[in-house]
Amino acid sequence: MAVGNTFGATALSSYGGFWLSFAIVLTPGGFEIVENYATTNSAGQSTGNGVNDFNNAFGFFLIGWFIFTFILLLCTLRSTVAFFLLFFFLDLAFLFLAIARFEASSAGVTDVKLNKAGGYFGLFAAFMAWYNALAGIADDRYVYFSTTVESRTSPRSRSHDPSPMILAILLPFLRYRSSIIMIIPKTDSCFSTATRSSLSPSRISHGLSRAARREPSARPSARPFKFPPSFLRKI
Repeated sequence: MAVGNTFGATALSSYGGFWLSFAIVLTPGGFEIVENYATTNSAGQSTGNGVNDFNNAFGFFLIGWFIFTFILLLCTLRSTVAFFLLFFFLDLAFLFLAIARFEASSAGVTDVKLNKAGGYFGLFAAFMAWYNALAGIADDRYVYFSTTVESRTSPRSRSHDPSPMILAILLPFLRYRSSIIMIIPKTDSCFSTATRSSLSPSRISHGLSRAARREPSARPSARPFKFPPSFLRKI
């Protein structure tokens, strides 16, 4: 949320709350939610609860998360395929697990086939989550395989382009042209004539102008590298 990623903050905090509530419901003792749905109490007397009351209540609990996940799924339609599949599989997992609760037998046993289907889709969602995490932290400069996930609506971007960083490092020197000229040796032993001419203030200013006109990156959170026009005029 602090860096402007509202979707990521909403999804991660919400599913963190899901696992907390899931543990509270199913953990024995504590809140005793499952025990309160029992058909008989500790004395063996009937409580008036139906056999499938807990299954129905838990099914509606999962339906609520199915609806929430479907809303997040709609927000990923223009994202990457891997990110879309993550929420698609997770949505199907919630749906099949909820239907398994609603289709429980008269003895209170949930439908085995629907439970297995929900479990498989949950495994698929977990695999896609790990893949998206790997694609987010893997750097093409340090790994021997590519995990690039590109947006289906954005053009291919120049990933890991170091020129904006290099230009940002050179900014303090651009304010004083004499400082740049003084640090460039005049002998050909260190730099050739072409190298010294490429480091001249006019060439660097031309490079800044080209960087300012560079097309925006394909990453949703990235912004094009631009300098204020007033700063370029001072150079």
